[in-house]
Amino acid sequence: MINNFNYLRISVTDRCNLKCRYCEVNPSAKLRPDDILSFEEIAYIARLTAQMGVKTVRITGGEPLVRKSITGLFKMVSEINGIEEVSFTTNGINLDLYASELFNLGVKRFNLSLDTLDRSKYFELTGGGRLEKVIDNIRLAREIGFSPIKMNVVALKGINDGEIFDFIDFASKNGLILRFIELMDISANAGEFFSRHFMPVGDIKNIISSKYKLSPCTGGANECGFKGAGPAAYESCENGLKIGFISPVTSHFCDGCNRLRLTASGILKSCLLRSGETNIMKMIRSGATEEELKKTIQNIFDNKEKARGEFSEKNIMFPNMSQIGG
Repeated sequence: MINNFNYLRISVTDRCNLKCRYCEVNPSAKLRPDDILSFEEIAYIARLTAQMGVKTVRITGGEPLVRKSITGLFKMVSEINGIEEVSFTTNGINLDLYASELFNLGVKRFNLSLDTLDRSKYFELTGGGRLEKVIDNIRLAREIGFSPIKMNVVALKGINDGEIFDFIDFASKNGLILRFIELMDISANAGEFFSRHFMPVGDIKNIISSKYKLSPCTGGANECGFKGAGPAAYESCENGLKIGFISPVTSHFCDGCNRLRLTASGILKSCLLRSGETNIMKMIRSGATEEELKKTIQNIFDNKEKARGEFSEKNIMFPNMSQIGG
C-alpha cells in the first residue's frame, strides 16, 4: 500500500490536433514512436500501481484521442483489478469518433478543455480549431450519458477574462461543471505570454461575485454532488452551477496531492513542476522485475511525501505541457 496516493495520471502522446498558444511552445520537439510507451507497457505500469493502491486513472496527452486505437488502451486499463475509475481529458475535437465506444467500456466522465466561447478567438487561440465542432461534441456526449463533464477554462487576462459570465451561462445550460485554472509558466519560451496573461483565481472570484453569490463546498466535490479526485476547490454559484477553482500559482495544493504522473516517454513523476523523476520505460525495456519496478514506484511516492510543504520555485521544471499531460 502506498500511503494515501491513489491516482495515476497517464499521458499517452505529446501530439495534439490543436496548437494552443500557452501549450505548444516547441512544436518541433516531438517524440518518435519508439520513444513513447506502448499500450501494453502503460497497462503494465497501471497494473503495478493498482496492486499498490491506485484506484483512479486519467488518460491525457497532448490530446489522447489522436493516438491510434486509443480505445484499446481504455479497455486494457478498465479491466485491471483494483482500478475503480478511468477517465480522460480532451479538447473535444475527436470526441464524436470515440464517445459511444468509450461509454460502453465503462468510461462515464471526462474533462474538456475550452478556453473561449468566441468562434474567431477560439480559431486564433488554438491555431485553427473549430469551436462549433467542440460544442456539438459536448452535446453529443451529454446525450450518450457522460456525467459529470467538467469544462476546464485556463483564465487568460486580456483574452477570455471578459467571458466569465458567458462560461457560466454555457455550463449551466449544458449541464457541465465549470472549472477555472490559473495559467502556469510552464516553459522558458512561455514567460512573456505568462506575464501578459496570468490571472489569479482571486480576480475570477471577484468578477463572479459581482453578479452571483458563491458558497464554498467545504466537503469538496462530494458535497457538490459529484465525484472528484483532483485539486479543485469547489463553490456553489447561486444559479445552481458548481464551479471549481484550481490555483497552482497563487495557492500550491501540494498537501492535498494524491497523484503520480506518467509521461508519454515513460517518465514517472511525483509532481508536475518538481524535479525528481524516473524513466520507468527504460527500466521495463532493460528487463527490470516487477519487484524492482514496485520498489521504484514506492520510492517516488515516499519522496513525494517527504517533499510536502517544501515547494520552491527553484525546483520547478519547465517542460512542454503537451509532453506531460497538463
